[in-house]
Amino acid sequence: MKRDSKEHFRKILSRHGMWMSGDSLDEFLGFVGGFDAASDPPILDGFREWLLTNYSQCNGPFVWFALVRQILPENLQGKEAVDRAIAILVRFLDETDA
Repeated sequence: MKRDSKEHFRKILSRHGMWMSGDSLDEFLGFVGGFDAASDPPILDGFREWLLTNYSQCNGPFVWFALVRQILPENLQGKEAVDRAIAILVRFLDETDA
């Protein structure tokens, strides 16, 4: 991923409330998926594989957003769930090279 794209995505994550009406995890994951789909190259290229490697609770042939849901505690909702998902994405950005 290009460094400019990576830094732009970090800014988007830190200000996600500007583009979302609430703190719904589903809305956030959809937003991130749309941003990824519109990016060239994709921002989340390799994210699914990284999740499978770095989180033992990830299993199965699922898409990245289903794996993120496996990582998050089931009872986590709202802002806390979105914040934890952002932490996972930031860790991915930190650990992968541009």
